[in-house]
This record gives sequence, C-alpha cells and structure tokens, in this order.
Amino acid sequence: YSYTSDSSFFEQERNRFEDEVDTKLKSVPWVPNVYSLSQKVPIAKTNSFQNGSVYGIDAASVFIVNELDPKGGETVLDLCCAPGAKFCLIADKMEKQGRL
Repeated sequence: YSYTSDSSFFEQERNRFEDEVDTKLKSVPWVPNVYSLSQKVPIAKTNSFQNGSVYGIDAASVFIVNELDPKGGETVLDLCCAPGAKFCLIADKMEKQGRL
C-alpha cells in the first residue's frame, strides 16, 4: 500500500524496493495504491521494511479501510485489530485526529 501524496517519493521508494528484492511489484487492480509480490520474497528481511519504507498488509484489509473511509475527529472501534496493520492504516487516514 502506498500512503503518500508525493508521487515522486513513492516512485523512488518503489524502484529502490524492487531493486532490493530483484522483482517488480504488481498493482492490485481492485484496490488503489496496493501492490503485490511473490510470497517467496522475504519482505521482513529487507532494508526497506526495516527502515519503515515498506510494510506488508493484506489487500483485503486496505480495501475494507478504504470502504470505512475514516476521517479525522471520528471515533472508530476496530474489533479485529490484531496484528495491527489495519489499525495503523486507519490512524494514518484519520491523520492521528480522533479516537481509535
């Protein structure tokens, strides 16, 4: 998932990550700004993952957060928050304003 309004920054990070794992990311057509790669790629061992530039999240989780469309100032109760990627995505979309 790409969460940035700076498209040039995203392109640089994507290119760096693709070089690091020696594979191309594939766009997930039913979820904007979500990319997939082979499960064989050890994402957690990459520098991009360890420095926080990239993290793994299920496309369905991004889809449901997009459908929820949380806004700053709202109260959201996430009853399915383990391990926490969806929770972090909701917080990002709420711009850390509101109750989660």
